Amino acid sequence: MRPFLLLFLLVSALKPLTGQSLLFMPPIGCTAIAIDDEDNIALINPERACVYKYLAARKYDSVVVVGGRNVREDGFFHPAALCWPNRQSLYILDDVLRRLVLLNTDLKVTESVDFINLPADGSEMMPNSFCASVIGELYLLNQLDNRVYRIDASGATASVFGGLDYGDGSLRAPVALCTDTESNVYVSDTAGKHLLCYDRFGIFRRVFTPKAIFAWKNFTIANNLLFCYDDARFCIEQLEAPYKAYCYDLPAGCGRLRGMTATTKGLYLLCSTGVYFWKP
Repeated sequence: MRPFLLLFLLVSALKPLTGQSLLFMPPIGCTAIAIDDEDNIALINPERACVYKYLAARKYDSVVVVGGRNVREDGFFHPAALCWPNRQSLYILDDVLRRLVLLNTDLKVTESVDFINLPADGSEMMPNSFCASVIGELYLLNQLDNRVYRIDASGATASVFGGLDYGDGSLRAPVALCTDTESNVYVSDTAGKHLLCYDRFGIFRRVFTPKAIFAWKNFTIANNLLFCYDDARFCIEQLEAPYKAYCYDLPAGCGRLRGMTATTKGLYLLCSTGVYFWKP
């Protein structure tokens, strides 16, 4: 466990967030955030159909923009989610065009996967969330059948799990998924207000119920810590015993919390008034 993250586990009470610093103010309408190994920050904006990359080396004063509603290869009609597993690979999910686009460090398209051709059995795909594991496998959450599809490096469907008939690992109302450092897959199920954990092959392992003292809507995992959040609060919890957690209220000046991500340096918060950094 990294030293700064140990501080999160000492208290389990709701408290106001203080000490956050404003990094930059992105365009209105950005909904998700990701960060690479060099602290560059990527945002998506479904309203403008754009992807933004803010450069840490220039103190986030410089930004590269791609996308827009057009028929070119780099056009996105509705970027709904993003994942940045390494510096060379930024994945963008377009849930309207039903495709996954891979961008390189210059935000040039290097690969595009059309979900109409997946899976091989001909069942319909309309993913609403996805993530990438540390070993490069992709996991797509299909909202049409509540199942998770594991895509290998060749682009083929390697396994399928979840759904309404998967025993203790059944998914009734899944909305998002994320992997940890051991390639375990966590899926949030709003029907049970909990997370279901599977190994990388889709074998069900356990149910995890967050200790968040509010009705959380979204989550992410970083450094084996769980981050649950809604529009105004977030809670940080250890995924293993003793499972201690505590929550923070966002200051009114930050606006609504749209997304968050964590590194060894601290937390990066995408809010309606800007992108903030917070170090305990």
